[in-house]
Amino acid sequence: MYIDCLFVQKPGSQNAADFAPLLATIEQQTGIPIALEGVYRWVAFLPSKRDPRIPVPNRYFGVFQDGEIKYRGIELRRHDTPPWVAKTQLAVLQCLAPAQTLEQVQEYIPKAREIVAQAKCELRAGRVPVENLLITQRLSREVEAYKSPSPAARAAQRWLEAGKSLAPGQVLRFVYTRGKPGVWTYGIGELDMRMVDVGRYIKLIEQAMETILDIILNTQAPPL
Repeated sequence: MYIDCLFVQKPGSQNAADFAPLLATIEQQTGIPIALEGVYRWVAFLPSKRDPRIPVPNRYFGVFQDGEIKYRGIELRRHDTPPWVAKTQLAVLQCLAPAQTLEQVQEYIPKAREIVAQAKCELRAGRVPVENLLITQRLSREVEAYKSPSPAARAAQRWLEAGKSLAPGQVLRFVYTRGKPGVWTYGIGELDMRMVDVGRYIKLIEQAMETILDIILNTQAPPL
């Protein structure tokens, strides 16, 4: 259970009608209207950051019986994830979606890895548009208040040095680059694509893929 939703596992249930009695009972006993969002072919819950042995209901991905992909709490949902990473993670989920069970998903992993490898090749070849590499972050305080030179703070500093105004709450977009200052702030000049920190972006996409593939490879949970 998580805030406004409830995940129910009922062996042998594959359509909405199978859950109608449960919905009616919940509404009768609580007085709260409840609706069925969908029935999953399979769903995988990510482990808690505090205890990897415990899955959490607010970080998951799965596929409904009609093929719709559902996800929460993964990189694809984060506003600061570069579009290149988000699009690749979505492509991986779309690759896995045809599986009928969580166990069967593992059969699609080699193809998913090919998608990631191709994305890396495009990055290394400089074929990823700069707009797809942008990190979007909101400035939470004045630049002087940052105790450590985070990438966002460095991007903000470059923005100020360019004579532009800046205030807490303002959204900044930047690209990770090699050497100092380590970022290129979007809107200030042109970016030399040879300066993109490819290694850092490769790490970001590998982390996003670990979110999906590692949980699939390590889970033995039955489909819901």
